[in-house]
Amino acid sequence: MNRPVTSSFMGMALGLPFLIPTFFSSNVQSLELDDFTSKGFARVEYQGRSPYVDDQDTDLRENFDGKLELDWSSSDFSLDTLSYFKYRPQYADEHSDVKDELEWNADLREWFVTYETSSWLYRVGKQQVAWGKGDYFRIVDVINPLDLREGLLTYIDDYALGRQSRNMAVVEHYSGEIEYQWIAAYETQETLAAPDRSDFAVQGYPANIDIENNNNIDVGFRARFFLDSTDLDIYAFDGYNPDPIVTQNNLGQFEGRFAKRQLLALSFARPNDYGVIRSDMAYYLKESLQLNSGEDEISKVDLLVGFDAQENEWSFNFQGALSQYLSVSDEFTREEQVVSASAFIEKQWSHLRITSSILWLFNYQDDASSMVKYLVSYEWFNSAIVEFGVIGFEGKKSTLHGMYDDQDRMYANLKYSF
Repeated sequence: MNRPVTSSFMGMALGLPFLIPTFFSSNVQSLELDDFTSKGFARVEYQGRSPYVDDQDTDLRENFDGKLELDWSSSDFSLDTLSYFKYRPQYADEHSDVKDELEWNADLREWFVTYETSSWLYRVGKQQVAWGKGDYFRIVDVINPLDLREGLLTYIDDYALGRQSRNMAVVEHYSGEIEYQWIAAYETQETLAAPDRSDFAVQGYPANIDIENNNNIDVGFRARFFLDSTDLDIYAFDGYNPDPIVTQNNLGQFEGRFAKRQLLALSFARPNDYGVIRSDMAYYLKESLQLNSGEDEISKVDLLVGFDAQENEWSFNFQGALSQYLSVSDEFTREEQVVSASAFIEKQWSHLRITSSILWLFNYQDDASSMVKYLVSYEWFNSAIVEFGVIGFEGKKSTLHGMYDDQDRMYANLKYSF
């Protein structure tokens, strides 16, 4: 591929100015509070690890978390905030690195100001932007990095809580039947990994990595339109991979560097007589793989196909995904193809007050691994839900899900929404 030509194209597509009209300031003077809304939840959860896993503490452990959204609006302006806290008493007596990271978290996760006219939208602040049609597998959802301090469990339960918010400026323009979006995200954030000696710590992953520079800017462009009944999205991204490339210096210290990432992608969703077919397709012009001696700059192709259907009280979601690495060096010792799949089936009972579901995630790279989550929830009354679940991991320690094979667990929680 002609990289200079591609870079010029992406520069033109991504480099449109993030300018707010001059009349923005004149509207500020007439700002009057018209509306205020709030919502959130409080939840208590008890977990017990499987008694069939050797050398594991199987005592019940409680977690407490809550979310509060406060939104203000006035005329064409709005201010949105999202605060989240989580308390994990199990880490109160752990090593300080684990205690400080996991015992107590309280964050203003999102805050952003929005100004909107009939055809333009400007949003500035700490926020999230979700790209793509896929669930669980992030083919084109590259703007916000993940929080993996509790593995993939948080992300599976709530995508927004499983991602990290970033400071960014977003501009959207509606022209006829096409919606355009430009994004500038500041300061590349590292994927949050579980600290050593915590439940979901990755064996062998170095701690206290010195990241050399995170003052990078990621820029993205999306165009969305409908062709007949097909929802189409076109994406371009020029930024950095949130998983740092780790090397060791002459003093034995680990250093990390964010590697360049570029992609062009297409997503679509199309309804039919049986449900909805959807797909994400991405070509990564630049991507990097971790090697023992540093990094290998490659390109890759990702493809996801999914199908959703609903019949009375039944819901179905099936997906298959393939990732193919291109131009990989001989020093990379793993397979150059990654296969992923998911299946989700849900049934509602008793006038929709009882819900049961099962989720299966599968991954194959060098070897197979899987995760299964089964849950039953009961709507106690309008604002309270009781949930019981079982989570199991299977595979070798070197695999995506198998690395958590000793973290099988049962749980029960009570969630009150307001």
